[in-house]
Amino acid sequence: MAKNDTVSCRMIRACLDHASIKGIDLEDLITRHGYSYEWLEDSYNWVSVEFFNDVISKIEIESSKHPVAFEIGSESTSKNSWGDIENVIKAIGSAKPILMHFDRFLAYFLRYQALKVIGSDETSITVKSVTGVNEYKNASEFITGAIISLPRLWGGDDLSAVRMRDESLRINFSEDPCFFDTANDYKKFSPKLLEEIIHGLEKTKKMIEKKNQDLEKKNSELEKAYKKLEASINEKIQSEKLATLGGLSIGIAHEINNPLSFIISNFKTLKKYTEALKSSPNSEDIVKDIPQLIDETEEGLMRVKKIVEDINYIAHPGDNSKTPTEISEIIKNTLRITKSMHKGTIKVEEKYEHRNKLLCSPSRISQVMLNLIMNSAQAIKAKGLKDEEGFIQIHTFEIDGNLNIRVKDNGIGVKKDNLKRLTEPFFTTKKAGEGTGLGLSTANSIILAHNGTISFESQEDQGTTVLVSLPVNGTSTIDKANSGLF
Repeated sequence: MAKNDTVSCRMIRACLDHASIKGIDLEDLITRHGYSYEWLEDSYNWVSVEFFNDVISKIEIESSKHPVAFEIGSESTSKNSWGDIENVIKAIGSAKPILMHFDRFLAYFLRYQALKVIGSDETSITVKSVTGVNEYKNASEFITGAIISLPRLWGGDDLSAVRMRDESLRINFSEDPCFFDTANDYKKFSPKLLEEIIHGLEKTKKMIEKKNQDLEKKNSELEKAYKKLEASINEKIQSEKLATLGGLSIGIAHEINNPLSFIISNFKTLKKYTEALKSSPNSEDIVKDIPQLIDETEEGLMRVKKIVEDINYIAHPGDNSKTPTEISEIIKNTLRITKSMHKGTIKVEEKYEHRNKLLCSPSRISQVMLNLIMNSAQAIKAKGLKDEEGFIQIHTFEIDGNLNIRVKDNGIGVKKDNLKRLTEPFFTTKKAGEGTGLGLSTANSIILAHNGTISFESQEDQGTTVLVSLPVNGTSTIDKANSGLF
């Protein structure tokens, strides 16, 4: 098929709209010709004359009308639903320029000149179909129908169209059409189109204002929901902290009680020495013992102070603000708090190979480490290992901008079916009273909020390894699969 044997999708769209209104299905025909509705929707695309003729024929058969092409062309400039052809005509702004430059007007719709001007003067133009080009008959009828409908578009006062006996079309127009020769002629430029554009802009403005109001309302609602969610998460984390510390309270009390016992004992001894100094002339032995008593007392007080500081560090609600933090200090702090669970019974091995501080919320990360270390200690206890047979290994290292914390134990382990459920809220493998099922769920939430990952590897009766991977600078830098890091 020659390059010029095409018609504009401006015409096809009018046909598709007509078929849709009449309930005529053209989908199979469109597919058979290798087109799609998306292609035909673009006014700048062109289709074959063969396809156009098949569409017209299909509509004629389904509607029992002939010639349908003329009817569709006529409707295309008289109904707002057709759009494209009407807008082309309106954009030019006047009937006479359209007709006086008929070849250019026709080029909007046909690449082959199926119509030709056979006569014209100052008040009229006569056009007729090109003989011997039967494949363009439907296209010519379509355009003829569109031209005849022009009087309806402009109100009929300055334009009329008459079909002559020889099947030519004579269009009469006023002697004072709209040209663009003076500065004020723009006022005559397609008044209907300008009117519709202004109306459309006003309508669009109102729609935009309404959508902006809706967006502001939705943004406000989202902000409230986010704050409520954030408060709920913080409350959940804090509740889990306090519950965890509650479980450690007996051990912590024991840790505090030991230094307090010898502090009290030393003060009793100092009190006796003070009384003795008042009455005894020989006080050299007493004076020698006093510095040692003071040193031991000071050491005991510092131990109590450190324990209290450690408790406050973990128990404090904290916030989401991040600061460069030495991760080893968090781990050591947590080991001191949980000392009662592993002292003398579990061997704890620490290996710190990280180089950088971690940008994180220290309070939040300490909660994660507290849960992981307690879980390991409880798993070892549940396995019934003897003193020093159980171990917890804590190893830190960096890979590709991520600081990794690996916590490994040789405790009771986790069944394979339960591995994927470890971070589910309220899921626990512990006995009743030993856990709420929120520890790892909370830890997972904290790690995700730090753009990190937490993953588990475990074998029943062999132990569990937990890998926490956190971006050093707070922004994820590597694939979070963490394969090969166990």
